[in-house]
Amino acid sequence: AEDGSRLFLVVSLPPASRLDVIRLQETLDNRLVQRQAKEVGLCTIRSQLYGDTFDELIRQITIDSPERGLLLLRIRDEARQNIMLHKALHQGGAAFGVRKQMSAEQGLAEMRETRRQLERQQRELEAQVQVLLGKIDAVEKASQDERVITDKRHNDQAAFLRKTNQQLTANIKAETEKANNKK
Repeated sequence: AEDGSRLFLVVSLPPASRLDVIRLQETLDNRLVQRQAKEVGLCTIRSQLYGDTFDELIRQITIDSPERGLLLLRIRDEARQNIMLHKALHQGGAAFGVRKQMSAEQGLAEMRETRRQLERQQRELEAQVQVLLGKIDAVEKASQDERVITDKRHNDQAAFLRKTNQQLTANIKAETEKANNKK
């Protein structure tokens, strides 16, 4: 037993009476309270106590009817195998879940690193854009300054040519008038 004492069970051959079954139920209830078994959810203490009680019921039924007892033993063994199988499946599923979570966290870390790299690359490209925009502004300003200088030079030359043309026209008129006056 749990308290360190030894428990000796003596097999009783007379069939179990209704009173024996009620005592067995009371013993089960007392032991559940004594060992502080959980009322709901998974509890190994409760499972062990119910298993012991079921074994006692099988023993009592086997005394009355060995065939029924053997059938109950098969049912008990099958139920235990199913429980063990479900536990193994649960453990496998839990392990799979942990592996998937770790994989997802690793993938998340990789995605975060990729995001940081892309953000850094974006900042570098934005800086390049600013440099290129500065160059474009400089080229446009230089082009505009050159256009202003070229336009001024062109206008000055056009004004000089107009003035020269006017002077030549005036000279030609004056020479033509002189020539007409000499005749």
